Amino acid sequence: MMIWTADLAAEYARLTLDGLSPRHVAQAMGLARSCIYDHARVLRRAETGWTRQMAPPWTDADVARLREIILAGGTVARAMQLLGRTESAVRSRAKEIGLSLRQPTHRRPGTNAAEYHTDSEWVDVRERVAKANAAFVTHARRFEDARVAPDPRRIDSRPATVVLREAAS
Repeated sequence: MMIWTADLAAEYARLTLDGLSPRHVAQAMGLARSCIYDHARVLRRAETGWTRQMAPPWTDADVARLREIILAGGTVARAMQLLGRTESAVRSRAKEIGLSLRQPTHRRPGTNAAEYHTDSEWVDVRERVAKANAAFVTHARRFEDARVAPDPRRIDSRPATVVLREAAS
C-alpha cells in the first residue's frame, strides 16, 4: 500500500468530485486502480468511524476456565459458548497452554464416549438391528424371486440364462 501525500489526496478529491470513475482517476493520477480502491476504502472507514473489532485479551481467569472446561471433557463449542470466544481463539489458546483438543467424532446425539448403555438399551438396539436385517432379507428374497420367477409359458422353471446356455450347446 502506498503512502498518500496531501497533494495526492487533494488531486484524488478533485477528480472524484468531477465524477470520474476509479479507473479514470487512476489513469489521470498515473496510479494503479488498486491504489485508488485502497484509498477509497480508507476514506470510507474514516468517515464511518470503522475500527477493527478485537476481542479483549485473555485473562488468567479465562485461561483457568478454559483449562477446567477442557479437562472436564467439554467440547470446543461449549468452551466457545461459556467464554464468548471464537473457535479459532479457543483452539489456539488451548494449544498455547498445552491442552489437546481433538476434533469431535460423529456420534449419535446424546451419547458420550465415556457413557455406557444399560442392558435394556442394548437389547432395544439389537431388536432394531434384527428388524432391519429381516426387512432387508425379505426385500432381497422378493427381488431374487422376481428375478428368477418361472415363466408360465415355459415348462422349464430354471433361470433363463441356464436354459439359454443349454440350448446354445
